[in-house]
Amino acid sequence: MSIENTSCLFCGESESVLLYPETPGIQELDPQPFYQPNHPASGHFAITRCKKCGLVRSSQRDDAALRTQLSQQQEENNQADIRAWKSTYQQRAKLLSRKTIPGGALLDINCGTGLFTAEMMRKGWQAVGIDSSDWAASQARELAPWAQFFVSPVETAIFPASSFDVITFWDGLEHVDNPKKILERLTSWLEPGGLLLMVLPDITSLQSRLMGPRWPSLLRQHIWYFSPVTIKRLLDEQGYELVSIQPVRSRFTFKKVAQRLIPSGGWPGLIGNLYNLPGPLGNLSSWFSTGEMLVTARLKFL
Repeated sequence: MSIENTSCLFCGESESVLLYPETPGIQELDPQPFYQPNHPASGHFAITRCKKCGLVRSSQRDDAALRTQLSQQQEENNQADIRAWKSTYQQRAKLLSRKTIPGGALLDINCGTGLFTAEMMRKGWQAVGIDSSDWAASQARELAPWAQFFVSPVETAIFPASSFDVITFWDGLEHVDNPKKILERLTSWLEPGGLLLMVLPDITSLQSRLMGPRWPSLLRQHIWYFSPVTIKRLLDEQGYELVSIQPVRSRFTFKKVAQRLIPSGGWPGLIGNLYNLPGPLGNLSSWFSTGEMLVTARLKFL
C-alpha cells in the first residue's frame, strides 16, 4: 500500500491553498473500512484549492492498485435501504425523461447492483450497465436477468464508437485518477448530440459551505471536488455543451443518514438519536439534499 501526492487536473500544478487539514491519524489508519460501501469509517486527506485555477482536490490519494482491490467489497443493504435507492433512481429516471425522448441506447457507468439500469429498461430504454465489481454485477444480473451487465473498469472497457444516446455516471467521477481520460472514453461511445448525466459532490453547495470540514462528502476515497465552474471547464475541454446543473436529492433511511454523519462529526447529538431509533423507525426513509449536483451535458456535433 502506498499514498500518492496529487497535482491539479487542469494546471498540473501542486502549489495550492489548504482548505481543510487531513483527518488526524489518517495516514496510519487501515484504508479498507473507508472504501466499504456503507462507510463505517470516515475521514480524508488534506483538501486543497489550486492557486492558479481554483480546482479543489485531495492533496493525496491511495494508489490505484489498492483502490481497485477495495472496490470489490460487498455491500450489505437491508430491504429498507434498497427501497430508498430504488426511489432515488426512479426520481433520476424521471429527470432524464424530461431531457430526452425515451427508447434509445443508454450506458449506465458505475451501475452497482443494477437498480437504475433495470429501471431504465422498464421504461423502454436499451440499457447496459458496467461496473468494476464482480459482486455488484452478479447482484445486478439476479435483479435484471434480461439486461446486459459488464464487469470492467471504464479505463479498459470496450464499446463501439457512437453507440449510445445517453450515458449516466452516478457518483463516480470524483473517484478516478484522471477525469479527463475517463470523459474521453465516454465521449467516444456517445452519439454526437447525445447526453451525459453525472451526479457528483458540489464543493460550493450550501451543505458544503455550512458544514465545512464536517461535510460528509469529504472522504478519503474522493479525489476531486468539482464546482459548477470547474465541471463546466472540464466539459468544455471535452467538447460538451452544458445543458444544466441542478441540486439533486437522494432518499436514505434515517439510520443510513446517521451512519454517514456520525463519523464526520456532523451534529452528533441529533444524529445519534436517529441512529438509535428502534428497528422500524430507523428504517423509515426521507429525501435528503447532501450537496450533490446533477450535471447534464450534450456532446457537440463536429
